Amino acid sequence: MKHFFSAALLLLVATAAMAQPGRPVAVAVEQVQVRLLSPSLWSPARVASRRDVRVASEINGLLRSVAEPGTRVARGELLAQLDDTYWQLQLRTDESRILQLKARLKYMDAQLERLQQLSETNSTSRSALEEQAANREAIAQDLASAEIARDRTRYELGKTRIVAPFDALVVSRERQAGEYVRTGEPLLRAIARDALEAEADVPLSAVPYLANDAVLTVRSGDQFVEAPVRQLVPATNPGSRTVKLLLSLPADSDWIFGAPIQVAVPTAAPREALVVPRDALVLRETGTFVFRVGAEGIAERIMVTAGGGESDWISVSGPLKDGDQVVVRGAERLLPGQKLKILPAPLNVN
Repeated sequence: MKHFFSAALLLLVATAAMAQPGRPVAVAVEQVQVRLLSPSLWSPARVASRRDVRVASEINGLLRSVAEPGTRVARGELLAQLDDTYWQLQLRTDESRILQLKARLKYMDAQLERLQQLSETNSTSRSALEEQAANREAIAQDLASAEIARDRTRYELGKTRIVAPFDALVVSRERQAGEYVRTGEPLLRAIARDALEAEADVPLSAVPYLANDAVLTVRSGDQFVEAPVRQLVPATNPGSRTVKLLLSLPADSDWIFGAPIQVAVPTAAPREALVVPRDALVLRETGTFVFRVGAEGIAERIMVTAGGGESDWISVSGPLKDGDQVVVRGAERLLPGQKLKILPAPLNVN
């Protein structure tokens, strides 16, 4: 039924086009060119992130809350919360101990000052004065230890709040609220959306033609971007004879983390190739084609095979030649044989 309606729609469009033979379709065109390009192959890759972390708990405790998958959080914002009752009580105990020691130290200071005054008039022994000073110093050290214990409690209390180490997207949740977790157990997985990259395993034979400053074409469906090589990992998998290649994707990329993509990897030294603008390609399940401006301005559908690319241009093989004009705006709604009206500049066509 779906194919029936699709065929009917195409027939309707074709009939409408034939019903208005004198009415040309407005399009923008570019010339086919010959450029120096490196032969390449499309190597499978995936969208990854340079910052991909599994956030774990640093202490044992009851998990009160954990961020849902799909949540976006800024650096320092809450990802998960452990029950902090024990540490809150411990902090109150530590602060109470500090107040007691401060009061004791204040009393000892007053006593020491009184004995010092008495020693000036020989009303007390020097040993009593020294003993009081030693007792006062012991209390001071106890106070310092109590303050360290309080700071340690505050540190442990801080671990009950698990915050984002960077602006992050939560992609999975490993534990649920209400579960008891132990130190080191992962709670969730988070990635940095502003650090997406393409991760590909490329043939070892391509390594001589890759450099850290090279810019390669990455595609996902009919979307193409130019991505600089960030790192070529100098290690190979003996089983597959491939090396890992990492490319930085644009910061404004809307590609989905983990999605399969492809990278045009050079396989030989640069050579001349026939290229067309990427916008000229029309991708269909039955194949890839372009519309060439034929004799008397008639649209000709030309089947092509796409290869590697450079910037907004992509190499093609097919019955095209240098200087041919191909449609770059308006091709999506064209039919073979339609009369074309060539505009002087590209026009926005939905």
